[in-house]
Amino acid sequence: MDETESKQINDNSDMIENEKQQSKNVYVSCELIEHGFMVDNSNGVRVCSIINKEYGGRPVIFENYTGEIIDKEKFFAIKRNHREKMKSGIPPFECTDCPMLIEKEWDDNDYIDNLLFAHWVDCNSRCIYCGATTEEFVRENYKYYDFTPAIEEMIKNGSLIKSAKIDFAGGEPTVYPEFERLLSVFLREGFSNIYVNTSGIKYSQSITRALKNNQITLTISIDAGTKKMHKKVKCVSSFDKVWANIYKYSKAQQEANSKEKICLKYVFVPKVNVQKREIDIFFKNVIKANVDYVALSLDMLWWEKHKYDNNEKLIKMANYFIEQSKEKNLKLTIYPWARWLLESGIS
Repeated sequence: MDETESKQINDNSDMIENEKQQSKNVYVSCELIEHGFMVDNSNGVRVCSIINKEYGGRPVIFENYTGEIIDKEKFFAIKRNHREKMKSGIPPFECTDCPMLIEKEWDDNDYIDNLLFAHWVDCNSRCIYCGATTEEFVRENYKYYDFTPAIEEMIKNGSLIKSAKIDFAGGEPTVYPEFERLLSVFLREGFSNIYVNTSGIKYSQSITRALKNNQITLTISIDAGTKKMHKKVKCVSSFDKVWANIYKYSKAQQEANSKEKICLKYVFVPKVNVQKREIDIFFKNVIKANVDYVALSLDMLWWEKHKYDNNEKLIKMANYFIEQSKEKNLKLTIYPWARWLLESGIS
């Protein structure tokens, strides 16, 4: 073996070793398992929000939780245990076949950069596609807790990093007793990757302030073009109030000279609101309100029952929605169930 061949072998060995080092943390996991968590209305702190019915629900971090300050070491020890299961290729049973799992390179550091609030699932509308419980049921079966002190401690001890995605969902966030105070904490501390999903019925001064400071993305579910259809889907008479609030929020976005911070979502409910006329009026209202961001979703419960049906007509209307958003130069997000519907039509 000459010197050139020897050098080439050594270089190849070094390259292989470098590739091994670079890929040592490449495995199947998800953002919430690695560096996130959610708080729910059943007094639990969990790894994620996906309800994997077939495999038993969602991996738990703490049960019987009622707002106590979270012990940092204990919390991350449990998180590391979930992480090691994913590394070993034997995920928590609840994660089996979850569509949110992806293969990528993950880091081993202890921090939170993804947080979902869903510890109060009451709502001021009763959407026909939603399974949110009533306030009376929650109060009767679970103990509501204030999570703000725990959040303030997590910020103080560095567990929750400033670039974290903060997501308010799980029902109607603006009716959380602590919503305004909790959102104000994040705004004061300089968090700017905040997402609020709302019916738009209740106006929030903190949301307006966040929009003016470019600290939030606001998603409002409209699900209709006309007042009549909006009431049919939402089961409350709130169309005019919602659009009045959208105009206020849009004005705040314009004052901030920002774009794509207000997203108006349309959830397809087959045989109810999936008509060209409703979609056309929806887009007319979007443009009139100076909103530049829309989203398409699909009734999740319907999809679970009908995903193997012939959904050609529904796919056609979904594509029409997409075409309209492109024609009007609007940013578009397609939620998983709508995306899976469209992919099911690809032969």
